[in-house]
Amino acid sequence: MSLCLPLLANAEAPTAFSYQYGFTGAGIPFSISATRSLRQIENGQWQTELSAKNFLGSIREASTFQWEGCLPITSRYEYQRKGLGQSRSAILTLQQKANTPTAVLQREGKSDREFDIKPDTIDMLALPLAIQCRLQENEQAPLEFHVASEKRHETLRFRIMGTEVVKTPAGEFKALRVERQRKGNQRNTLMWFAPEHNYSLVRMKQEDGGSTYEMRLNKFS
Repeated sequence: MSLCLPLLANAEAPTAFSYQYGFTGAGIPFSISATRSLRQIENGQWQTELSAKNFLGSIREASTFQWEGCLPITSRYEYQRKGLGQSRSAILTLQQKANTPTAVLQREGKSDREFDIKPDTIDMLALPLAIQCRLQENEQAPLEFHVASEKRHETLRFRIMGTEVVKTPAGEFKALRVERQRKGNQRNTLMWFAPEHNYSLVRMKQEDGGSTYEMRLNKFS
């Protein structure tokens, strides 16, 4: 996935895209088609979006950010989930230029929650963009990021575990395997980026105890 090109000196702006993925997971008897996209919007900002829909419901996540160097600095993250007669939504607003940077979480029917963040914070949806851009810049660069989610602000660290051939419906790719570094946790996050395709994200896998969720590239658009 050409999620971005590095915003370095003399570098071109990121390229917009819309790619198709297949999502499978515990309790899901079939693959769900998902679209991940990137586009430039007003005032020099960018938006990446993940959306999926089937007869059971729909999900949409969107992150609005501005590139600073090779970091997609988030100003707003939002999601909407609908299914089985229920609906859930949230908005996370990041105030990064305040004297004390904060994130404010707004959820329907619940009180707002505010917590401190670092001034260079990204969100989970924009995280693969940050990793891809960092790899394009330098595969030896540290993969450490300040990330805000609904739950908290935390520092996430990743490490390249080697090169593997990844099979997807879009084809076979020689890809770097990137793994999140955790201590004493049954959860694990893995991502595969293809250097020959601008370090596109071709596979992602989340292991959570006995459950596994996976996303593979179906089609470049």
